[in-house]
Parts: sequence; structure tokens; C-alpha cells
Amino acid sequence: MINEYANPEDDSEFYKKESVLRTHSLHKLTSYLENDMEIEIPDRILDELGRIDGFYFTTRYPGDDSFIATERDIDTARSAVEYTRNFTLEIIREMEHEEPSASEDEPEL
Repeated sequence: MINEYANPEDDSEFYKKESVLRTHSLHKLTSYLENDMEIEIPDRILDELGRIDGFYFTTRYPGDDSFIATERDIDTARSAVEYTRNFTLEIIREMEHEEPSASEDEPEL
């Protein structure tokens, strides 16, 4: 959603968008959606994402904070992803519905 639908108006906003697109932090991504794109994210989605934020680093990279995901962890992540995916697709449909179609952009001759 950020890559396709965020429209920075100046260099500062452009660099902020580019920076957030390189993160794996779900908190940073949702903050950008809420604060910069003014998309209201339901509390349930924020809660679901909060449960799995950081899984990428803690399951991929060894270290003091790493862990091996259990079946319960995987089920939690799956649930969060499915719920968030459905919300995301709904928002995208709304955004695309609001955008004028190509024929509406063309001047009448």
C-alpha cells in the first residue's frame, strides 16, 4: 500500500517513504499508514501485528533474542497475516475505487 499509494509531495516525504519501505518493523509500517497516509487501522489489526512484530529478526538471525517458532507461534502469525491481508485488500479496493479511471482523466474533445 505504501509503495503504490503513498504520494510524497516533497523530498523529505519521499525519503521518509523510501526509508519506511526498507524496514521490517510492522510498527513503523503501520505508523506510516496511519500518520502519513491517514489510513485508520483497527485496534484488532494493531494488536495482531504487535504479537508478531519482530518475528522476522528473532527467527532469522541468531543471537540473544532469537528463538525457534513453535506451532503456536506459527498459528498466531498465520492468523495475524490472514486478518491483516483481508483488511489490506479491502483498503486497496477502496483506494482504487476512489481514483478516477483513465477515461475520466482524459479531456473531452
